[in-house]
Amino acid sequence: MRIIAGKAKGKKLLFPPPEITRPTSDRAKEALFSILEAKLTEKGIAFSQINFLDAFAGSGAIGLEALSRGVKYVVFVEKNPIAIDCIHKNLNSLKLNERADIYTDLFLLPKAKAPFSVVFLDPPYAKNLVPPAIVYLQNKNWIGKNTICIAETEIKDNLNQIPNLLLEDVRKYGRAKLLFFEKINEDKKDE
Repeated sequence: MRIIAGKAKGKKLLFPPPEITRPTSDRAKEALFSILEAKLTEKGIAFSQINFLDAFAGSGAIGLEALSRGVKYVVFVEKNPIAIDCIHKNLNSLKLNERADIYTDLFLLPKAKAPFSVVFLDPPYAKNLVPPAIVYLQNKNWIGKNTICIAETEIKDNLNQIPNLLLEDVRKYGRAKLLFFEKINEDKKDE
């Protein structure tokens, strides 16, 4: 696996063994950033302006791709010590560590000073972690009215309803699907 675009384009990434993490395919990663760029452009936001949360980060490939493409700041959240070591090594080898922090438990994240522009969640499949993670992140101010929230789930997972979020788009890639959510406008909530 490599970085697809940006400052570190073509650089190889270290990955933990497959029994520890399940990397997002290059095809899905490329599509994710293409869709994300279009959504940000619609809002008049450049990559250089956004803060990005890579939750259940594994090797950190998604957050590293975001950093390579110029995002301002990335928070990685990963529990596994071997995966955390890979994130540290990847950040150091790509010289991107000055714009990133790593936390070890999503459900212990402190309250964010301001909502992040993008929240990406890629938890282990079949554990139903996306809904409680999103609720926690909303309660801790990581997800706000302009946050683009993306979840990668197994294709058979049915995740259409998340409190206070509207499912805007679904894309399928092999056994994975990417779900794009945005915060429900409070004015339209009761319509």
